[in-house]
This record gives sequence, C-alpha cells and structure tokens, in this order.
Amino acid sequence: MSARSDQSPTRVLRSEYQPPDWRIDQVELHFDIQSHDCVEVHSRLSLQSQSDNEAPLVLAGRHMQLLGVQLDGKELSADAYTLSDSELRIEQLPPSAMLEIRTRINPATNTALEGLYAAEGLLSTQCEAHGFSRITYFLDRPDVLARYRVTIDADTQTFPVLLSNGNRIAEQDLDDGRHRVIWEDPFPKPCYLFALVAGDLACVRDSYTTTSGRDIAIEFYVEHGAETRCGHAIEALKQAMRWDESTYGLEYDLDTYMVVAVSSFNMGAMENKGLNIFNDRYVLVSSETATDTDFELVTAIIGHEYFHNWTGNRVTCRDWFQLSLKEGLTVFREQQFMQDTVGTSTQRIEQVRMLRERQFPEDAGPLAHPVRPDSYIEINNFYTATVYEKGAELVRMLHQMLGQEAFARGLRRYLQANDGTAATIEDFVTALQEQTDIDLRPFFTWYEQAGTPVIHLKDSYDADRRQYQLAVTQGTAPTPGQSEKKPLFIPLNTALYSPQGQQLAAQTLLLDQQEQVFSFEDIAEKPIPAPLREFSAPVNLNFAYDADDLVTLVLHESDGFTRWEAMQRLYMAHLLDELDVDLLIQACSQLLGKEEDAGLLASLLSLPSENQLLEKASVPIQPHALLARRDQLLEQVGQQLESQWADLLQSQANAANVAYSPQVAAQRSLRAVALRYLLATGEQRWQKQAVNLYKQAQNMTECLAAMSALRDCEGEARAQVMADFRQRWDQQPLVLDKWFSLQGTTQYGDAVARVRDCMQDPAFSMKNPNRVRSLIGAFLMQNPRGLHALDGSGYVLWTEVLFELDAVNPQVSARLAQALANWQRFADDNKKQMQQSLEKVLAKPGISNDLYEIVTKIATVTKA
Repeated sequence: MSARSDQSPTRVLRSEYQPPDWRIDQVELHFDIQSHDCVEVHSRLSLQSQSDNEAPLVLAGRHMQLLGVQLDGKELSADAYTLSDSELRIEQLPPSAMLEIRTRINPATNTALEGLYAAEGLLSTQCEAHGFSRITYFLDRPDVLARYRVTIDADTQTFPVLLSNGNRIAEQDLDDGRHRVIWEDPFPKPCYLFALVAGDLACVRDSYTTTSGRDIAIEFYVEHGAETRCGHAIEALKQAMRWDESTYGLEYDLDTYMVVAVSSFNMGAMENKGLNIFNDRYVLVSSETATDTDFELVTAIIGHEYFHNWTGNRVTCRDWFQLSLKEGLTVFREQQFMQDTVGTSTQRIEQVRMLRERQFPEDAGPLAHPVRPDSYIEINNFYTATVYEKGAELVRMLHQMLGQEAFARGLRRYLQANDGTAATIEDFVTALQEQTDIDLRPFFTWYEQAGTPVIHLKDSYDADRRQYQLAVTQGTAPTPGQSEKKPLFIPLNTALYSPQGQQLAAQTLLLDQQEQVFSFEDIAEKPIPAPLREFSAPVNLNFAYDADDLVTLVLHESDGFTRWEAMQRLYMAHLLDELDVDLLIQACSQLLGKEEDAGLLASLLSLPSENQLLEKASVPIQPHALLARRDQLLEQVGQQLESQWADLLQSQANAANVAYSPQVAAQRSLRAVALRYLLATGEQRWQKQAVNLYKQAQNMTECLAAMSALRDCEGEARAQVMADFRQRWDQQPLVLDKWFSLQGTTQYGDAVARVRDCMQDPAFSMKNPNRVRSLIGAFLMQNPRGLHALDGSGYVLWTEVLFELDAVNPQVSARLAQALANWQRFADDNKKQMQQSLEKVLAKPGISNDLYEIVTKIATVTKA
C-alpha cells in the first residue's frame, strides 16, 4: 500500500510540466522468476541527456530491494547514489550512459495489484499509471518512450507460459527444469504499456488477415477449462480489427495479438502493446454463464483495448493530465464501433444513461474536475467518468461539427504527425482544425472547465410571420476551484414537430455565447421543440414542456434518444409531484400498443433509476420518501396495465432460450421489464411464474431476469431461487459474482446485515476486486435505500469497509469512497451521519494517498 507519510502529500500541477532531463532509448529487462514471492529484475537502460545543466538522474521506485547499480559496466558504490523509499538518485553521469540496475521484488505480497503481482497462481502486471516503478527503478512517466527487449526465465512446470510485449524472438530450455523466452517490441512505448504474464494457462489460437493481406496470429490465454468461453471475444476482436481498417484505415502493426484473462484485476482491461491483459469477466462468456449485457460488454471492451493500439499506444499522452487524449478519444471510437456492430437503437440511450448516473453527479459535487485536470495527488483517482465518458462526449461534438469524412482525415493526420511520440490534446484538436473552416479554438474551454452546462430555453411563435424563435441561455454552476465560468461552444441538434407529430424543421444550432436567439422561418403552427437530439452535447436542458407535448415526442419522434428523454421527463414529473399518474399510465399503454423495436420499447418503459431520481431531487434530499414514491409508481403501472404486461411477456417468449444476438437481446430485455412490472403488482401468481421461468431458463439472461425480478420480494419464492443459484454456481467465480451483486442490491429487510453476512461467506475476499465490486460496490453505489438506512448502519459499513480495504487495495477503496460524494445535498439526519463517517476516515492514521485525496475533497464544506 502506498501510505501517506504526512498530512500534506505532494500535489502535481499541470502548469509545472517540464520535459524529462534524460531520455531512455533502449530498455533490456531480464526477469529471473524464482517463485511467486521472489523475482529478480536486471534492467539495462541506454540513457541520453536532454539537458544542458548536467541534471541528476532521478528514477522512481517503490516496494523493492536494490541489489546493485552499474554505470557503463562498473559497479557503483553506495555513496555514488542516493536511495529513498520512492526514488534512486544519481548526481553525476556522462551525457550518454548505460545504466544497469538489479532489484528483487515480492509479487505475492503485492495486494495493491500494481506493478508485478501474484494472484490465483499467475504473475501478471498492471503498470498504468505508475506500476512500473514497483518493478524496477525507472523514469516512470508517459513521455519517456523506449524500445524494449525482455528476457524471462522461470520454472517450466510452474510457469509454462511466459509472455511480454511485441514479438517472441527466441525460446530455449535451461538447466534444472527451467526455460527462457525472449520478447522484442519494435515500437517505442512508455513504461506504463509494459506487460508480463507468467503461469499455467491454456491458449486458444486463431488468425486474422488484414486488408493488405498480412496474417495476424491471435492468441487468447485463459484458465484451463475456460477455452470454450472465449469464442465471442475472439470474434469481437476480428470485428474491431476489420472496423478500424474500414472506418479509419488503421491496420494492426505487429504479427501477433495476445489477450490474457486474469481474475484479479483493478480495471476492466489494459491496452499493453500487443499483450492486452483483461479482467476475465470481459473475455469469458457463454449463454449458460453470461447475460446478453455481458456479451455486449465483451464486444465493447475488446474493441476499446484494440483501438488503443493507435489512439494510446502508437501515439500516447505527454503527461497524465492529457489522459482523456487517449481515453476519451478511444471511448468515442468504441461507441462508434458498437453502434455500427451491435446496431441497436438503444446504444446511445445506454451511453447517456451511464453518463448521467456516473459523470453528471461527479460534475455537480466536490469531486468535479475538468476533462483535463489542473492537479492531482494520486493519478489513479483521475480514471474517472469525467475523463472517459465526458471526454468521449467532447470528441463526439467535434465529430458532429466536422462530419465523419473530415473527422477521419483529421484523426489520421493526428496519428501520422505524432506517431511514436507523446502528444497533447492541442495536437489532436489542431489536426482536426486543418479539416474544417469552423474555428475550434473556443472548444478548448470544454477541456479546461468543470461542471455540466445548463441550457435554458424559452420559445415564442409569431403566427402572422410564421416565425418561431428559441431564446437560448447557457450557464455552468461554480465548481471547486472554478467560481467563474465561460460560455461554451455547444452544438444543439434541433428539430421542430407539429402537435400531430410531423417534423417541420431540423438543424444544428451552434451556441458560443451566454445568450442567443435562433429563428425558424415558414413554420405553419407553433411547434414542439426537440433541441438535444442524439444527445448532441453533455448538458442539462431546461424547457417548460407541456405533458401532452412530451407524449407527442414519445410517440412520434424519429430519434430514439429524444423519445426516451421525453418519457424520462414524464416519469420524473410524476415522481417529483408535478404530474398526475393517469397521463403517464396512458402513455405507457399507448407504447405497449405500438409496433416498436423491442430494445427501444424496453428503454422507454423503464423508470429512472433510484440514483437518477435522487440526483434530480430538490435539496435537501429525503431518500426514503422519494424511493417509496418510485415503488408506488412501479406498482401502479404494473397493476393498471397488468394484462398488457402479461401479453408482452408471452409475445416475446420465442426469444427466451435461443443464442445471443443483438435482436434477441432486445427481446429478452423487454421480457425482463414486463416481468418486473408484473411482480410489482404484488400478486403471488407472478412470483410463482418468475420461479417457473427461473427453473426453465436455459441461459443466464433469462435466469438472472427472473432472479432480479424476485430480488425484492420477501418470502419463499425469493429464498428458493437464491439458494438454488448459490449452490449451482459455487465453482464458477464470474457467475457467483452475479449472486453477490444481487445480495448487495436487495433492498427489502436489513440490507446492511445481509451484506455483512455475505462478507463472511467463504467465497468472499477483500483481495479480489471483482468480488468486492460485486457485493460491496453494488451495495454502496446501487442500493441507496440500504446505504442511507435510517439508523446510519449503511454509513458505518462504508467506514469499516474503507478501513479494511485500504490496507489491501487503495485504488479500490478510493473508488468506493465516492459513494458519499454528494452527502451535503441530503436531509440533516443523513447529512450529519455521513459527515461523521467522513471525519472518522480522515482521522485514521496511515490511510493511503488514494483514499486521502478523495475523502478530503468530499469532506470539504461547500454550499449545497
């Protein structure tokens, strides 16, 4: 654990960036793997000075034993360098030098899962952002790029598979039952893209032929027995390779593409050059063990990491403040790929739903920060929804303004101009600027300014002149460290509809001032505006819609997102006491009577989530009253439309037990919505029906849909299926995670006590991030009724979990701490209890920098 040494940890400032004084052109690494708890690393670094002032060489390094240092073949005495807990410093070196460093590390004790660590019998790495400095002393920064040659020696029986980046150039058997593999990566890369895996894994092989005719070997390394569950991931990889060639003209550049699936991993996956390391939940899927959502997540994340080969690897980021340069851009490319590949109408809706549930609250609270931050204490804390998802929205706006053809040219220009270098956001936008007459300089404010803009619209109609006007005002609330806000460059994709649902006009309005007026001519009657089609900008929109106008948009708009948005406004109007339930039920009934795309209909008929409701509620938030109102609405819609829900459940039955496809997934999602409403009626026959569906299910999607519908039903039906599922899947960790997640999100009874009981389950471990996220993460982030328990027990659990987890894995503890980020918006009783919990964490000696930074920001008193 990287514990704080004092109460004032070092803050890194973007304004203080300086190029490195030293360059490393070539890196040779020799790993002598003696056991899971002893690895000796010998590094040879070819150094070149980039400074005229004879600057010292300062190499980062943590949690390792230094065995020796050689300079140009001569051993250095201890007084020739300075060694501390975090760095190795050499004052005097010639301008060009060969530095050799020998270290010893213990992967078995590395529970933080950074650098080289041991878990489940494997040795594997995670070097982004600063994990490499837990392996050897190095210039651990993204703007130091070098070519790597890696030699790995290990016991053949214990570690038959030895992998690293690039091309496998030699293999040989050694004495005493050991063997050696040598890897060489021909492309310069920063050390955060270094990867190594050693262990006993099965390999599933395939191949792909590029547009130019090159044959690429595909190798997926998985645990023995899981070989049959990586076929979908392999096909997704081929789809991604084909898509990047056809869409952007980008072809894979090595001869082999390797993926390793590991079960203990802090992230979803890591794009290490040529050797991607994945959390196994995003590789291993089958209809029996994974849901339709899992299949789509595998497709998306496989694509994301592959797209990084160019937008992140061949061109990386100059410093960590530019993180969104690779992540926001690649998330956007992933979203494009999913739209083109999966092609369902709900792709954009799901992207916006996630943005609003994860990023908008971040922007509205004490953790708000720009897409390109100004400072940080621990860079791991900036792998956020703002950097990723909001960053992708910024790229999407640029894409919308340029169009696909010009955007693709600009992207290729950016990659050509910066190939093999560490770039900045300015480099990317400048390349796009060359492809358009639109002045993109004002767009940089999006990268520098935190907060979600609010767009206020007022309309007027002149019947005599047949002119309709929209008066638009934009503003962004103050955020920590930014009290004054500038107007932003905002594209509003706008359409006008007649009261009968006919489209009258459509154009993109470009906002660049605080107040603007836009006119539409030759409009025959006062229209209904749809001013944020396809969610063309990450903003909140305020417009005084009439409920009937919203129903018109729900029933007649051609854009799926706008229809969903209109329906969400209707739900929210009722939940916040502004709309009678009868009109809402009538709208649902009309939707159920239409011929609709199944996936879109499932989205339209789904209530806002509990978290979304709390986010939209007025301050001070009374969580239990609001959640009870949502329960009541679910019950009313279920009871009033019971026969239609029953017909819908039956009409989609043909999709229940067939193989995954996007179309089948849409039908099954609609069945799950219908079943949820039917169980909300409280009728026992529907609980029995859910139990029967569970028993008859031949795939995990249907099985989990039945369990999820029963999740909050007290009684024998729920207990029966939960116990059966737990026993049936006891030996399948990824499936068991689903059971733990259901326990964490169950809202009836004493949710806190249930989570505590599950933490004592033999299958639960604080050392496994997947298991922690499935139970504790689900409870803290997705169960507001349990977290905000009236007796404060949810906050006590939050505190105790952070104390235990921070000693094991600071990255995960810091992420879970964010469950209390918006504590100041709640009613006084909740607010006081949360504040006490925050103070307890800050008062505990020795918490990690990761946790300290997050909790300090959250606990800072600001105006609600």
